[in-house]
Amino acid sequence: MTLFFDIIKLEAESKGNDLLFMNILEDYYNVKTFNRLQKVKYKSISGRSWLLNPVPLFDRKTADISYIVQYIKLAGRRNYQLYKTYGILTLDSSFYPNLLLENIKRNPLLNISNNQHIHFKFEEIFIKGKN
Repeated sequence: MTLFFDIIKLEAESKGNDLLFMNILEDYYNVKTFNRLQKVKYKSISGRSWLLNPVPLFDRKTADISYIVQYIKLAGRRNYQLYKTYGILTLDSSFYPNLLLENIKRNPLLNISNNQHIHFKFEEIFIKGKN
């Protein structure tokens, strides 16, 4: 399932708190997917940012929460139309010259290719599993 949200609104609502960031996104996912009542108080974060199969990211045992939040913040900046039209899951870091690539290289959930594209491991695994 693809989850659509607005990364800018999510960042504003969480006020720099990684745990609140994850709680808001997971609650939003549960409201959208299972029609559950909203448990966490936040303004709407609906938008055009997207994640494929976000469920593994809600498991706090997956990785340190700061790595998960970094993964989501970067994934939220991708263009969904590029994915739908060409199957591109990566984020081209050349569009974001202020990114600290050294920090991204330390994240076990991300890979950076030689052409400076950021790869999202969970989504690539999900797509491979579907084929």
